[in-house]
Amino acid sequence: VKAGNSLTRKERFAKAMAYLGRHKYISIRRYAKMTGLSMRAAEAELDAFAKGTRSPLRVIVKGKKKLYVKG
Repeated sequence: VKAGNSLTRKERFAKAMAYLGRHKYISIRRYAKMTGLSMRAAEAELDAFAKGTRSPLRVIVKGKKKLYVKG
């Protein structure tokens, strides 16, 4: 059983925010590894988190990399 299957979306969001408390950004690959989600599912979920108008998460693009930061 992958970790992503046992964590709720709310728990995964909390995990991402905790990670961002210690790091400048989180990548899709890092989030996928942390949660057990596929790369595609991880990107879709991070995008959904960042889409909310009140979300503390936002997307930045550096070259070909898509990163997520607090802000």
